[in-house]
Amino acid sequence: MTTETHRQLLSVIAELRALDTFEPASLSALQLRHPAIALTLCWQDELVEREPYVALSNVEIHLVASATHQCSTLTFDLAASNGLLIALQD
Repeated sequence: MTTETHRQLLSVIAELRALDTFEPASLSALQLRHPAIALTLCWQDELVEREPYVALSNVEIHLVASATHQCSTLTFDLAASNGLLIALQD
């Protein structure tokens, strides 16, 4: 992961932490500000039971690592990440 990608991941996480609650409509603005970061939105019950990287009031944030010709995976390794999965709570 590049230093810029690392900086942007931390910036997105900081922006999400600053929100009282995450609204799905916020995703577009985040994507515009951080085009190099892959952001995916899903419902928490669509995931297998897994500890999040960060848990907030109404979302869990998971780190995503992906590469060309490989499946994306959830990880706890910030250095290997290039995206975030934002899981909404019901």
